[in-house]
Amino acid sequence: MSEPGAWADLDDEQPHDATAEPTTYYTNVDEFFRNFLRPVYRRPINARTTFWAADWWRHPEAVLRLDAMWRSWEQARLDPATGMATWLRDTADYHMGILMSASGPFGASQDTCDPGDPLPYTRPPSTLFSTE
Repeated sequence: MSEPGAWADLDDEQPHDATAEPTTYYTNVDEFFRNFLRPVYRRPINARTTFWAADWWRHPEAVLRLDAMWRSWEQARLDPATGMATWLRDTADYHMGILMSASGPFGASQDTCDPGDPLPYTRPPSTLFSTE
């Protein structure tokens, strides 16, 4: 047994399959955006004070932020007590505020949607978020 604060003996660890992918509800960030975030997070987009780009997948910062949102949502969904509340406050509202701002990655987009409509969306190329 190791003394407190010392590195654990690696021989005592259980085998770990490094190639195993964690199971997620959505297979990729596009599926998460298309089937969850887009229909749930409805905001009027007017291309003057609020922005969104239907081709969000062409914007590297947006892909990074949405991917982080998806992965953190996958973890938060496993916490039935406060997972979603915490995710909305700390993740969704934070990143969506940046994404929809005039200084965000969509600041030059002219895409719009009316209050209550899903966010603008154009399907990405089928190979972009391929799971194979």
